[in-house]
Amino acid sequence: MRNAAERGDLQAQLAVGRFHLMGLEEMGADPAEAEKWLSMAACRGNPEAQKQLTEASAAKQTEQALYQWRERHRTSWYGWWATGYAYYAYYGYWGPAGWYFR
Repeated sequence: MRNAAERGDLQAQLAVGRFHLMGLEEMGADPAEAEKWLSMAACRGNPEAQKQLTEASAAKQTEQALYQWRERHRTSWYGWWATGYAYYAYYGYWGPAGWYFR
């Protein structure tokens, strides 16, 4: 399907854009990639691609906002984890009945 989309098949571009927008079982959604393929099909005048392009753009902005929020707070989480548990070291060793922690 992707090969056909890369060769310029309009229906394949639309389908690949949908796959990336909705995701499949093992392939998660990728709004940025969906936006790329749907914009190719929308530029060629496909009305369904134009409609789904707005959905892909909104999903991409939501995903970027979530990423930026995670990056802003990642350092505080790491700092809490590194300093909050720095004095609670535990030692584990394998014994006859499994793992032991002290």
